[in-house]
Amino acid sequence: MKKFYYLLLALPLMLFASCHDDDNDIPDVDLSVQFENATLANDTLYVVQGDTVVIADIQLINNTGKKGAVGNVNIYWDRFYVTPVFLPFSFETANQPVGRHLLGVEASVFVVDYPVCFGYMEYPVKIVKDESQIPTGTPDPTIGGHASISSKSRQ
Repeated sequence: MKKFYYLLLALPLMLFASCHDDDNDIPDVDLSVQFENATLANDTLYVVQGDTVVIADIQLINNTGKKGAVGNVNIYWDRFYVTPVFLPFSFETANQPVGRHLLGVEASVFVVDYPVCFGYMEYPVKIVKDESQIPTGTPDPTIGGHASISSKSRQ
C-alpha cells in the first residue's frame, strides 16, 4: 500500500516534466549578409590585399509570420573572435597575408514567442595580390541562406 502512495505522490511531479522537440523552439529564420569591396566567385569571397571589406548589412529572412530582428553581431577571423560590431563594419586587409582565410559572422536573432537564438555563417575568403587574380563573379554580393540557427551562442 505504501508503494501506491509513493506513486501517487510522484504523479504530480511527472506532470511538470515535459518532453518536447527542441527544434520547435528555434524559429524558421535565416540571415542574409551584404558585403562591399569583395567579389563572390566559386563560393569564395575574393578581396584584393589592402582593400577595406565592408559588412554593410545583415537582414533577417523571417518565415515565422511573427515580428523579428537581428541583434548583436560578432566577427570571427580565421576562427578567432575579433569583436562585437555595429553595422556597417569595415576591416582592413593590408596586414593580412595573401591566401585563404575564414570569416565568421554571428548574430543574435529575436523573434516574438521564441527564445533568443543565434545565427552563424562562415565565408571562405581569399586575399589576392591584385584584381587580375579574381575570377569572374558577383561584386559586392549579398549572401543568404547559409546561417546555422541555434539557441546557444558559439562563445
